[in-house]
Amino acid sequence: MQRPFYERWKMLEKEVIEPRNIERQHIFQSKNPYYRYDLEPFRVRRKDFWLLSTVSKLLKEFIKKLSHEADGLIFQGWDDPYVPRTHEGLLKWKYAELNSVDFLFEVDGDHQLLFLYERGKKKLMDGNRVAFGGLSIFYLINVMRSIKDNITEEDLLNEINEIIRLPMYADRIKADSKATQHANMARRNR
Repeated sequence: MQRPFYERWKMLEKEVIEPRNIERQHIFQSKNPYYRYDLEPFRVRRKDFWLLSTVSKLLKEFIKKLSHEADGLIFQGWDDPYVPRTHEGLLKWKYAELNSVDFLFEVDGDHQLLFLYERGKKKLMDGNRVAFGGLSIFYLINVMRSIKDNITEEDLLNEINEIIRLPMYADRIKADSKATQHANMARRNR
């Protein structure tokens, strides 16, 4: 948990994904397979991460080709330690039209009203009560702030273009590339 994100991400590849792929290939070539990966009830896959400089291509091309719906991007710090629960250091950006709250809680005098949004319409959930915990209120306040901030795709891309022009960004990419090359060479030499 204390390792930086990039180490945890690489460990997942080395210790989970690669061994499963090797085993799968071995079983696939076997005359009497002892396990059927194709019958697993679900699949697990690691999300890929890209450099900031690729965000424009991700938004304009990659997201449209995904096999599932994507509502935006999450910006993860390469050196971040694992943070349980809500990580305040993450930036989550969503397309404005997909940034929504699925329920509405209103107080009208002594009455507490809970509405659910179904197909864009407000539906009263009569007889239901609401109990807010710290996270529920925090999440609802964050979603509302995100809607109010209204950071457009253009705003996001302009900010990222400013960041990737900074000398410290280029230096960091160069340092990380060298570290990755050294790690790959060390792994091959084992």
